[in-house]
Amino acid sequence: MNQTTVARPANVTVAGVLLIIFAALQILMGILALVGGGAVAASMNDTNGGIAGAIAIVGGFILVVGVLNLIFAIGVLRGSNVARWIVTILQLLSIAGGIYSLVSGGQQLWQGLANLIIPVLILVLLWVGERTRAFFAKA
Repeated sequence: MNQTTVARPANVTVAGVLLIIFAALQILMGILALVGGGAVAASMNDTNGGIAGAIAIVGGFILVVGVLNLIFAIGVLRGSNVARWIVTILQLLSIAGGIYSLVSGGQQLWQGLANLIIPVLILVLLWVGERTRAFFAKA
């Protein structure tokens, strides 16, 4: 089989779609935080303006992260091994955060388990299978 004609495996498509969904949610949350920060600023006096600024900064950060995650998701769907490695690192960080949240009691059990299961699923989808390796090995 010619490496340049390796079709995208279904598991990579599923991982890419999951990544796009989460990126879209991050983008939406970022926009809502930016808009919410503006609404808070409009309704508060100068002494509480710092809260609105903080909300806007966090919203901007979430928006940027969401856009970057969308770019990485598209890269994964196109077979970029660099994007696959970046997504892998991000999913490992997410797993570490999920474990910390479970251990520290920062989340309910079902939230903590979801924060572990979804990144593990994405990692499995991106790294298991001969067709997957061939898809990401193409130049």
